[in-house]
Amino acid sequence: MPVRKAPVWTTGRKWVGNVVPLLVACPLLGVGVWTFLREGLVPSALIWLGAFPVVGWLAVNFLALMGNKGLRRQIENRFLAEKPETKGDKFFVGFSTPKYRDALDPHEDVGFLILGESDLEFYGGHLNFSFRRSSIQKVKFQANPHSFLFLGKFIRIEAEEDGSPVVVLVEARERKTLWGNRILTQQLRKQIQDYAQTPPGS
Repeated sequence: MPVRKAPVWTTGRKWVGNVVPLLVACPLLGVGVWTFLREGLVPSALIWLGAFPVVGWLAVNFLALMGNKGLRRQIENRFLAEKPETKGDKFFVGFSTPKYRDALDPHEDVGFLILGESDLEFYGGHLNFSFRRSSIQKVKFQANPHSFLFLGKFIRIEAEEDGSPVVVLVEARERKTLWGNRILTQQLRKQIQDYAQTPPGS
């Protein structure tokens, strides 16, 4: 898998998606704990403590993708400059390989998944990956950390290239919210399945 210089999906960008939701939700937890320690399990303490997971979920959903639009534009400009003749449907996605682990974000890179005439390709901020359309064997869902909040999941694409198994994981990042991308990921899985099952040129 060739790697290009100057990745745009950086640790700093990953931190933003985690820190901002925490800054919104954690004060509620702090007030709830402070009220409980001072007054015991009174109704106001329960309200503050109960508000924490609700506001936390909403904050993650709406704020975890801060900067996503600019990130998409930056990678798209590079993509159009390097591969202006590329044809096929393309989708902005988070991409991972099965062994990748990161406490900050489940996406190893972000970029475009291109359903080309003969090849499925990922063009990312620092990773490139492609294999033949005809080599795709299975397209299914796989849980990721977003799944525990019911806000996302991976599409697992399994292929076989020259007798060797190949697995990649993608998740839509086209929409402004995680919930919106969860819905789009469901639709994208069906589109990839249809793409894999349709012979090139049909």
